[in-house]
Amino acid sequence: MLVTRASLTTVYHSCSCFTPFVRPTRSLRYLIAPRKRRTLDAFLVALRHKCLPRVMAEPSHAGPSSTSISATDSMQSLELEVQIVELEEAQEVQEAAKEESQGESKEAQQAPEKPLPIVYQLYSWKTKAPHTRLVYIRDTVDAERELSKFEPGPLGFDLEWKPNRWRGSNNPVALVQLASHDTILLIQVTAMRSFPSKLKTLLADPAYLKAGVGIQNDCKKLWEDYRVSTRNCVDLALLARTVDNARWKGKYTQPIGLARLCQVYENLDLSKGKITRSNWELYLDELQQEYAANDCHSGLTLYLRLHGMMSTLDSTPSRAYYSFDFHEGFLYHPSEGVPRTLWRPHNPNYDPGPPPERKERKEGDASANDSKESADSTPPEASSSGRSRRHNPSRQYYQPALLAAGASGITHPMTSTGLMMGTRHSTAPRSQYPQMEQVQNFTVPTRTRRI
Repeated sequence: MLVTRASLTTVYHSCSCFTPFVRPTRSLRYLIAPRKRRTLDAFLVALRHKCLPRVMAEPSHAGPSSTSISATDSMQSLELEVQIVELEEAQEVQEAAKEESQGESKEAQQAPEKPLPIVYQLYSWKTKAPHTRLVYIRDTVDAERELSKFEPGPLGFDLEWKPNRWRGSNNPVALVQLASHDTILLIQVTAMRSFPSKLKTLLADPAYLKAGVGIQNDCKKLWEDYRVSTRNCVDLALLARTVDNARWKGKYTQPIGLARLCQVYENLDLSKGKITRSNWELYLDELQQEYAANDCHSGLTLYLRLHGMMSTLDSTPSRAYYSFDFHEGFLYHPSEGVPRTLWRPHNPNYDPGPPPERKERKEGDASANDSKESADSTPPEASSSGRSRRHNPSRQYYQPALLAAGASGITHPMTSTGLMMGTRHSTAPRSQYPQMEQVQNFTVPTRTRRI
């Protein structure tokens, strides 16, 4: 039986209890809250199938009283069905919540419990060495006087300079930090007229050991700015990988931060923040002095700790595994005399552990790599544009000549270890280059321009 507008109007006027629901408008469903729309839909379906058939099945000669009674009975049955639908919905919501809670509990049981993060206390040189005195120096005379009191031995070493705010800028070293067993010196060299001579002598003296993290870059920076050599330097990251190989895995030259080393071996943390990017050329405030003092003193503390662990090893490792001399712009093996052998970080006894797992390549990446390999496999003479690369015959003579000169022991005026790769000049006579004569007799063909 079809539901007509007249039948809806009859139910609307006969049942006052359904006034807010059975209003004959097309936007009725959208006037109800979203969580009640399902209940409304069930109500309207029941209304079409139960209420209207009974109302319209009544004889036409029946009075309004009989119509009202039949409609009232139908409305009571509809109210019961609506209540049943609401109970079913509530039961479904409870079951879904129960299943979700059970799934979460199973996942929690299967997944291992994550350890709580460790909260470290901050490193402070005042707590580690309460009898140590801090001296902030901005005058050359004061620096000479304080440096003369230093005795040979291990020192914590660090540098600070003003951050480079724009590309191409290169601010010089502003602060040199040195920490001994009883004194911390903060020497602000940018506030002085010249670099202190006593400081230059101390840094170049191998009797004073300088310990720090990433100290190769600091030594290079100091040489580029002030032409100061730094000898007997110890990289704490390399020392940690040498004496505690079981803890540290991965590439031997992979850096380890100073804060990380403090957390592992001292159970303390170094405060880092915006102060690291402050202007170190101005007069230092208390926070800057505290930060600079903690950096160099923690280097000394870590060196003493790691050096003490060396006694637990089966054999004493070589100093060349973690120490070097930076002399006149080059890295050399540590020595008491004039350094002669170039140095690079290498430890043959170091175990890097298993290699990391390779990630599965996607189809797009595999096709791109295949196309790259195919492009690399093409001969250099042929290019995508069809033109051939210009051949330079002098290159095949010049490079072997350099290699032959280096193998023959020809000395270079800037070094004492022989001809460096990539240099083009030497003090050796031209007769020692047997292949250079071919370069002299070679003439590059010239091209004539068409008119």
